[in-house]
Amino acid sequence: MPGKCRFNNVWLHLETYKTWLEKVQDPRKARCGLCSKIIDISNMGESALASHAKGAKHQAVVAAREGSSMTITSFFSPPSTSTDDFVTATGCSTSMLKFCKHRWVENLSVAERGMQLWPHVKRYVEMVGRGELPNPKVKSFEEVKNRCADPLFTVKVGIFISIAREIEPFLTMYQTDQPMLPFLAEDMTRLIKGKLKH
Repeated sequence: MPGKCRFNNVWLHLETYKTWLEKVQDPRKARCGLCSKIIDISNMGESALASHAKGAKHQAVVAAREGSSMTITSFFSPPSTSTDDFVTATGCSTSMLKFCKHRWVENLSVAERGMQLWPHVKRYVEMVGRGELPNPKVKSFEEVKNRCADPLFTVKVGIFISIAREIEPFLTMYQTDQPMLPFLAEDMTRLIKGKLKH
């Protein structure tokens, strides 16, 4: 009914919205966590969310977020001729872990595995550049090649790993049915102060 639509908690679990949709205090509104935008759902309901998701700004944010984060993962999955070339050339058969789109802290193990593979990835890219191996000619390889050209790439990943290692125990502790809310402010203050000291 126009003007009387309200937020539906079911939306938070739908694949289309769960990576960015957030509930706010006003039941006639919702928030996009990626764009930091408040969406008025009072007239259009779920259609307002679908409209926002199709918007150019939202699409650009999603593409930028996933493009940099999933580079190595998408290159190695699914296995292909380029993956076989990589294993043959580098002697590294360790597989890349799957990237989690909607819970970034869970990508700590993914980032650590990526750093473990990185010297082999760079060697593979260099061999392709010298013509010793065929160019896969896929977007994910171009992304990997661009990351190899970035002298600060491993530093950036290292910063992510450092932050995620400190935040993960905090999040794990609060994923419980126990009454933890009275301790939240103090624990968050301690966490933030600890990060500011580094």
